[in-house]
Amino acid sequence: MRTPETTNETPKQKAKKAVHTAAIGAATLAATPIPFADAFALMPLQTTMIVQIYRAYGQKISKGVVQGVMKATFATTIGRSLAGSLFKLVPGAGSVVGGAISAGVAVSVTEAIGQA
Repeated sequence: MRTPETTNETPKQKAKKAVHTAAIGAATLAATPIPFADAFALMPLQTTMIVQIYRAYGQKISKGVVQGVMKATFATTIGRSLAGSLFKLVPGAGSVVGGAISAGVAVSVTEAIGQA
């Protein structure tokens, strides 16, 4: 079994893996039927992704940088997940539709943060 230190992955491959893993996690979190819960749960996941990207390139990251990025994206994440969360308030089909909308938004926002 290979350990992370012995893999032949390039920093870019490691960073892409961190982004895509976080995007999958974001979709899973956002698909929950609980309205508005996903927006707050995404913050730690996206913060971890940012730290992993920096580590992939052998860079150190300050708390201030992470906090700045997350503050900049927080309002956008809340706003975009609002539509999906409102659907989740409708029992039954609304939860499914809202979950799908929220998952799509979570994936796109997480991927965008990671690519940036």
